Amino acid sequence: MLSIPVSSNEVLLVDRRHAAALLPAQLAVAPNPTGVLVKAEKGIPCSAACASYQRGYGCNDVQMEFANDCNKMKEAFPCERGCWNEVGNDIPAYVESGEQYGGMCLVSTDSFPLCDSANKGTQRLCMCVREDSIVDYGIKTPVVKVPKKKGNSTEKLRVVSRK
Repeated sequence: MLSIPVSSNEVLLVDRRHAAALLPAQLAVAPNPTGVLVKAEKGIPCSAACASYQRGYGCNDVQMEFANDCNKMKEAFPCERGCWNEVGNDIPAYVESGEQYGGMCLVSTDSFPLCDSANKGTQRLCMCVREDSIVDYGIKTPVVKVPKKKGNSTEKLRVVSRK
């Protein structure tokens, strides 16, 4: 929660997924009661992992935020080197091997997890929900465009809105 004084009023910025107690019910985003945490195979997006989990289950971008948690990652994966905050739509994810992130569970406070995102070197933790129970909260999750290396320079990180 972020408090910003404006004139004689105070504006509170809250994450609808983590401040349900502060918000009217129609504004809060709650975990879907049919939600099940599923470990995707390495390189597989959550949309595919949820579709293969059980008939009638799918992935929902808004619900993915409830899997984006270090404690939940530690329950599902070894996380030998702990958790690390990383930027990307393919989060949360476990990195089994590699010099920089090997043995780490990656979560993000800076970007939104997307069902269709994946990385060939990671294994995602997915929040799968019954497709007939998905609520449309009207939230458009931004997509992070990962910079590509061009010669000796790197493009800047860009955030674009989803269509």
